[in-house]
Amino acid sequence: MELGSHIKEHRKELGLSQDDLAERIYVSRQTISNWECGRTYPDVQSLLLLSNMFGVTVDSLIKGDVETMAQVMDAAVKKYNNLSTVAVVSAAIFLLLGIWGAFQYEWGWGEHTTPTVVFALVALFAMLIAFANLERLKKQHDLATIRADAGGWPR
Repeated sequence: MELGSHIKEHRKELGLSQDDLAERIYVSRQTISNWECGRTYPDVQSLLLLSNMFGVTVDSLIKGDVETMAQVMDAAVKKYNNLSTVAVVSAAIFLLLGIWGAFQYEWGWGEHTTPTVVFALVALFAMLIAFANLERLKKQHDLATIRADAGGWPR
């Protein structure tokens, strides 16, 4: 991964610390560290700021890393989609079991609701784990959810 080494090289040429660079392009020092170590990649806005700061083109900054970045993002998107599916399915199961448990209780089958409650709690636990992993994945890859207006257009 060349992007991290390019960022580090250009930063050192300018005599900047990670803190100095982070302040100038409006990110945290940890973000700079993650970029330089290859754990994450800068977003487009950050790439533009970096290229302006270093006096190089974006192409020369990321040359050689485009394919690697695409592979990393493809893997992240697959994982995100799988986790989203788990979260939605487990939420649906939780809701269905909750409704079924309510009917069981209403019909006087109180002694038969225990397995329903146990399965509902398992579904709830799976849903919470999936959502926690989704949030961790979003943070790890600096992903943001874009809110849309009533017409479906991003704001």
